[in-house]
Amino acid sequence: MTRPAIVSPPMYHPRIGADGEPGSRRAGLIILAMFAVALGVLLVAPGAALVQVAYLPAVTIIGLFLIWSDPALFVGYAIWLWLLTPLVRRLVDYQIGWNPTSAVLAGPPLVTALCGLRLLRWAPLLRRRSLAPIVLILMGLACGYVVGVAHAGLTAASYALVTWVVPPLFGFHIVALRLAGIPVARLVQRVTLWGVMLLGAYGTWQFVDPPAWDRYWMVQAKMASVGSPEPFMVRVFGPLNSPAPFAIFMMAALLLLLPSRGALRWPSMVMGYIAFFLSLVRSAWLGWMLGFGIYSFRVGMASRMRLVGSAVILVLLLLPLLSLPPVANVVLPRVTSLTDIEGDVSYQDRMQFSRSIADELLEQPLGFGLGSTGATVAAAGIASGIQNFDNGVVEVLFTLGWVGGLLYFGGYLWLCAEWFLRGASGDRSEAAFRAGAMAVLAVLPAFQTLTAFSGVMFWTAAGLGLPLGRGAR
Repeated sequence: MTRPAIVSPPMYHPRIGADGEPGSRRAGLIILAMFAVALGVLLVAPGAALVQVAYLPAVTIIGLFLIWSDPALFVGYAIWLWLLTPLVRRLVDYQIGWNPTSAVLAGPPLVTALCGLRLLRWAPLLRRRSLAPIVLILMGLACGYVVGVAHAGLTAASYALVTWVVPPLFGFHIVALRLAGIPVARLVQRVTLWGVMLLGAYGTWQFVDPPAWDRYWMVQAKMASVGSPEPFMVRVFGPLNSPAPFAIFMMAALLLLLPSRGALRWPSMVMGYIAFFLSLVRSAWLGWMLGFGIYSFRVGMASRMRLVGSAVILVLLLLPLLSLPPVANVVLPRVTSLTDIEGDVSYQDRMQFSRSIADELLEQPLGFGLGSTGATVAAAGIASGIQNFDNGVVEVLFTLGWVGGLLYFGGYLWLCAEWFLRGASGDRSEAAFRAGAMAVLAVLPAFQTLTAFSGVMFWTAAGLGLPLGRGAR
């Protein structure tokens, strides 16, 4: 008996226009513009105290409006929130004083979690073979949550669950939009183009002469990884909270720009690559190289030749800038250290840390549960937890245990198999999305790139690169 095809569920959106975009796009853009203007006025004028209180409910209300009226625009809105909210927090703190637990930072994960409101209605889609990896990942997180409640407590485990589960839910949201025929790839590409340009320009400014609010935050946060709050001594982190997530975004976004065209492409890439290098995150540089290789392999010969020409032009544009003494003095030593594994102190420390955690995992095969790593450790005072991990793979096993970790990693391996075995060859946009996702995944041994904003970037690219043809059902 032939199995009936799974029909995509009806979407909660108004009329679909001739161009395939929701008819309410204009209303959503007007609301976002009004919010941006109001926020800017309050941050320039002495209104930061109001922003501290009103930011979280305001962004949540806008998110609720968009998730029902224009779910594609919601995707771009969520990404921009992750990019800009840390800067909003710094501007607020600069006016009213340092707050280590600012409620402003809860905006991006809470808004992104709103895509879970559609999960029950769209649950039948998870029976598709191409979406089975998400089911395995959610099962692994369920195992970690149960253990986390027992070890870290309900509050800590629930807070950590949000940071872990939001990225795959966001990816599922994007896939569901594609199945319903709602275009989202072009919108993400526009967000990427402008995001790289603006973050690259801000990051360059931050390196040359860090603004007062960034200097204030660097002093108060006491993060040695961001360098010193002096000109030409900052490891660029842009509007984000540290160089690592900034570099992960730039790495993935610059790969997504490879098939792009238009007048803004070159200034965006030049600014982006300069700031990307100035972040000094070597693992992200290596991830970009891997992604570039994957993209080159997946596109046709004609596209490959154009890519070589673009790379030559880009090198000619970047070399004069990167050879300036203030830039070269910090970038070149970092580049040369890529080949000196034995003399790489941070690499040796990371390996030693991983070996010590491996001993604990043998004694605790179920892991320590969600809430045993990250910011929740310090906030909840969990004695057996570890706040900072230098290895995302080990952190997954430490958190989810062997069973949960096997389910979790099994989902990602299945996802990679879908890309390489069923993905179309020659489609430049799909190749760029898959290359971006693979690059983020490749950096996992150095950082936890599958949670929070890095995870959102992975699942944005993965959701847009996942093959959804008949063979992938």
